[in-house]
Amino acid sequence: MKDKLTNSRYANAVLMKLQSSKKKWVFLVEGKTDRILFSKFIISDNVLINSCDGKPKVIEIIKELRNRNFSEFLAVLDSDFDKIDEETIDDKQVFYSDYHDIEVSIIESNSLNVILEKYASEEKLNTFNTKFKKEFKEYVLELGSYIGYLKWSNKKDKLGLVFKPVNIDGNHLKIEKFIDRNLVYLGNDKMIRQVLEYSKNRGTDLSSEAEVKSSFAKHSKIKVDFHNLCNGHDLSYIIALSLKKVIGSKTVSSKDVENDLRMSYDSNCFKKTDLYKSIKAWERKNSQVLI
Repeated sequence: MKDKLTNSRYANAVLMKLQSSKKKWVFLVEGKTDRILFSKFIISDNVLINSCDGKPKVIEIIKELRNRNFSEFLAVLDSDFDKIDEETIDDKQVFYSDYHDIEVSIIESNSLNVILEKYASEEKLNTFNTKFKKEFKEYVLELGSYIGYLKWSNKKDKLGLVFKPVNIDGNHLKIEKFIDRNLVYLGNDKMIRQVLEYSKNRGTDLSSEAEVKSSFAKHSKIKVDFHNLCNGHDLSYIIALSLKKVIGSKTVSSKDVENDLRMSYDSNCFKKTDLYKSIKAWERKNSQVLI
């Protein structure tokens, strides 16, 4: 009952903002950073961008708006593991990020090159490519896949693992405990123990180390596209780690990396995505919302 009341009030707030702004369409996104990003690409005179505190809230708000016979909305969701698990919502007004989340889409764009030009040493980057015999972005995805598989295992088998703080200012999981400053992965056992330690006393039904290892071993054997597996925040963390020594000599936080990536992500980058093409296809039968 409480959730219904909350969703009803949330829908009221969205509709009131729409009315006061004298705009016609609502563009629903998961969070504040998504709202800031997409504000670059929508027609601001006609469309209100509203962040909704996560994917579940977006989905509930959509249901509430439809219950009120309000249909002038679009929603963009992170794919998360939905594409891997074939759990995407079949809704003509709901669109998904090309990859696991918008951050991975940004890293896949030219924005990463902008970051590397700003912070990385060309000499160190060339040395890196020669040493590891693969491009930097490919190696970062490979490193991110380990924790990606663990997060997927957590979702599938309800392991009770926790990967982020309750509050944004809380203590974050220290990825450098299992991916060192030389960008060397220190092994599954190290990662699993670190995440288990981080997950203690967090109000979840935490599985044993043996259960977590078994689940991880099972899921990590399944071949999936790392773009759909890896979380963009994890990749940004790894990129920040790399800039301290491996491809640069600067201390840059993962938050700064993410901010710089988003700042450099322009309409030319966005227009190359399937997300953009899907929304434009919808526009041809409905109303223009993108610039």
